[in-house]
Amino acid sequence: EGRDIWNEGPEILEKAAKSCSPLQAALDTWKDITFNYASTDTADFVPTATASS
Repeated sequence: EGRDIWNEGPEILEKAAKSCSPLQAALDTWKDITFNYASTDTADFVPTATASS
């Protein structure tokens, strides 16, 4: 508790993986994967004016 997961996250996970083989497998599988990308989603709605009461 009270750990800085932003900066210590990888260290925390590596330590936890020593006693959790599914976590170790996940870390081994995903270790070089990053999710830094620009979104290509566009808004799929059009604002519609409504009458106020």
